[in-house]
Amino acid sequence: MADGRWVWSRRWESTSPRRQFRDPDFLGIIESALSETGLAPDRLIVEITESIFISDIEMASQKLRDLRQMGTFLALDDFGTGYASLSYLRTLPFHLLKIDKSFVENAPTRARDLSLLQTINRLGHDLGLQNSRRGRGDRSAGHARSVTAL
Repeated sequence: MADGRWVWSRRWESTSPRRQFRDPDFLGIIESALSETGLAPDRLIVEITESIFISDIEMASQKLRDLRQMGTFLALDDFGTGYASLSYLRTLPFHLLKIDKSFVENAPTRARDLSLLQTINRLGHDLGLQNSRRGRGDRSAGHARSVTAL
């Protein structure tokens, strides 16, 4: 939508996530949507890329803590491709690391990407985070086995 409002369907998405996240009523919008739809907060995954929070880490940190307290599930999207400090993993209350698809897609053929993917996986596990490794859906069975084995 042109005004950047939330859209509900099978998936909840925003046409302007950065502007929505910075909206002072962001938490109220989510609470209202959860109330109107009857969706349990733990069924809502809020995916955040570092570009949304990097310019104002204090504001983002507070909103993420509030979202987690509300019961929503928080995912750090495209992990491994930006400029985020590893300290964000220590201080921000994410549940899930969504590892960027470039690491997943190249892991079977590039030893460095495989090593990075394994390291990110281990890091997330050691921090008590879930990991999501997604590449393109039309890969070979061998690719799926090698990535799943991680």
